[in-house]
Amino acid sequence: MPCFHPSEYESRRKSRPTIWHTREDKRFEETFQDYGMWFNHVIKIEDTKMISADNLWKFLTRGAMILCANGQEGVDIVLRVCETKRKLCRHSVTAILIQVKNAVRFTKMKGTLFDAMSPLDLGIFPDSDVPLTTPKPIIRLVLALASPEAGVVFREGKSMLGQHQDHPFTAFDIWLAGLSTNTFRQIDGDLVPYQILLRRSLRPHDALMTQL
Repeated sequence: MPCFHPSEYESRRKSRPTIWHTREDKRFEETFQDYGMWFNHVIKIEDTKMISADNLWKFLTRGAMILCANGQEGVDIVLRVCETKRKLCRHSVTAILIQVKNAVRFTKMKGTLFDAMSPLDLGIFPDSDVPLTTPKPIIRLVLALASPEAGVVFREGKSMLGQHQDHPFTAFDIWLAGLSTNTFRQIDGDLVPYQILLRRSLRPHDALMTQL
């Protein structure tokens, strides 16, 4: 996760998943050791079914990040991740699922936002593969951009709470709050333009007004 502040990146590498399938309680760096990603442009899809692994590998061949369709439930952006030591196909891809929130009320981590990004419910992994094949591990991010408190929070794994149950998939959940170099290292000296864009996103947009 090179977008993180270096100290947060080191913590993430050593962290364990939030939920996991049998025998997949491994550190982040071990889980994704042989995975990679690449993109150089964004494509907005119109069909919600396009985020299935059946299609994700095709977006990877052209280096596209996915902006989800209007009305897509649970997720706003999908980044494709693939195994680097296997041939590129639907069985070698997984995803980073992202929700973006620009409302000030999202100041504290909400587990329900992560739960809504279930790769099974969203159709990331085709029904024909489950339960015959264990879904690949995923990363789930929530960007709470308008939070007045900046920082990165890793959602605790159930084992830390003594409540672990075997899950149908493995996920690493990360809450990224605010616009700050403490959250996103790429912001660097460009914080003011980012803040202007955020404020603009909160203003009413031009719309067709009709008189009742």
